[in-house]
Amino acid sequence: MKRAIVTGALGFIGFHLCSKLIEEGIEVYGIDSKINTAQQSQADERLLYMGRNSLFHYIPQPVESIDFSAILTNDTVIFHLAASTQTDNQWKILRETIHHNVKATEHLIKAVTGKGRIVFTSTVQVYGERTGIITERTPSNPINPYGLTKMAGESLLLQQSKKNNIEVVIVRLPTVYGPFQREDMAYHQLLKAKLQKKTFPEIVDRSTYDILYIEDVVHGLLLAGETTHVNEVYNLSSGMKRQWFKGKELITGKKDIGWRNIRDEVFISNEKVTKKLGFKEKTSIQKGIKEQEEFIKKSLKLKRLP
Repeated sequence: MKRAIVTGALGFIGFHLCSKLIEEGIEVYGIDSKINTAQQSQADERLLYMGRNSLFHYIPQPVESIDFSAILTNDTVIFHLAASTQTDNQWKILRETIHHNVKATEHLIKAVTGKGRIVFTSTVQVYGERTGIITERTPSNPINPYGLTKMAGESLLLQQSKKNNIEVVIVRLPTVYGPFQREDMAYHQLLKAKLQKKTFPEIVDRSTYDILYIEDVVHGLLLAGETTHVNEVYNLSSGMKRQWFKGKELITGKKDIGWRNIRDEVFISNEKVTKKLGFKEKTSIQKGIKEQEEFIKKSLKLKRLP
């Protein structure tokens, strides 16, 4: 891989992925129209950081409006991370969510036909409410707009990969944490309350099936960009049970009631991604939370400076 295109480049995962690609000496075209105004300041900060590097090229347009012919080569990998996080959990504006999360995927398919590869970040939320072991063969049954549109994107990509000679790798992600995590997510809110010595908020993430540190997720995406096992779906997971709840307990110091009944436990199998991509979680939940806590601590100090 000599060139990468990253959609959603200024998002939490996109920023870390772009930074790693640049570090590896790979030319990166980052696409992000910054439609989420709630995260505008974070996006500007990330752009300032990456924009200093000559390997990074920023395209401030929606994916569906871009002509990819000038930047797409035969060995380009497109990491398609862009999604409408502002609207992804609201049924009343499902049409808008579909536009941002599916139409962009359709546009990419047309652009990539015959050249390049698409690595698509999906979600374990496509499985809906489950208990027991979840594998890539577990039927999809999403219960929120985000899971529904990701499932639609998956289906579209897999169908077109056969018709149009496209290499596709779909990676279903659990909840992701670490430095620069979105401020509305549970670990950020809990760590901030801890550092400010405030009451812990009653908060959970949209998915608590599993959790992975951001650097491990980026590692998994890079493996997906290089693998020969294409046109496949992979669960990216820790390979352990109750990790999200364990992390919450480490932050709050309190035993969490999540999944008290062993029959209600959920286990996201990582057997396939380990065997075919060679992925293995490297960052323990203890280390990952410490890293995120230190990052938030520094951020809070900077905000208090005159």
